[in-house]
Amino acid sequence: MRSNNRTELSQQATFGKIDAVVNCCGSNGPFKLFADQDPSGWHAMLDVELMSSVYLAKAVLDQMVKRKQGRIISLGSDSGKVGNSGSSISAAARGGLNAFSKSLARELARYGVTVNTVCPGPTETANLARLRSQGDTGEKIVNAMLRSIPLGRAGDPRDIGWLIAFLASDHASYITGQTLSISGGLTMC
Repeated sequence: MRSNNRTELSQQATFGKIDAVVNCCGSNGPFKLFADQDPSGWHAMLDVELMSSVYLAKAVLDQMVKRKQGRIISLGSDSGKVGNSGSSISAAARGGLNAFSKSLARELARYGVTVNTVCPGPTETANLARLRSQGDTGEKIVNAMLRSIPLGRAGDPRDIGWLIAFLASDHASYITGQTLSISGGLTMC
């Protein structure tokens, strides 16, 4: 037990305390209907899009609990709330991430640690560009998504960064267990 405390103190002296942690992991799997997917990549996708958050939370929660403060923020997806054609395994992982974050928020609230998930909708990233480049089908999917967004555009990555910065701040000390959509109104749940 003592060696663990020494290791923790050594790590804290080297790296400082952890006030907030943000898990922002995703996979670059192709958009394919479930029936057309190769099952060999499913475990890797679940590891990246769900288990990375679980392991990261485990790595930081002891320090946050001892200090009675901290923020754990995961980047999810609106697909975890409403599903998404062409990315069913990813959507399942993101749905699991939402449930994990809510459960962890209940466990850690009494210690002053908040846990939330940010769920972007379509955002101008390399993934959206890659989908657009998948011929007519990809372009049609992107155009249909953009038409269905009430604000009429894809998100800017900075929009997501601002929300994460807010959740990491003291101004969000009363927000926990939430899956916050940032989708221009595409998802209102």
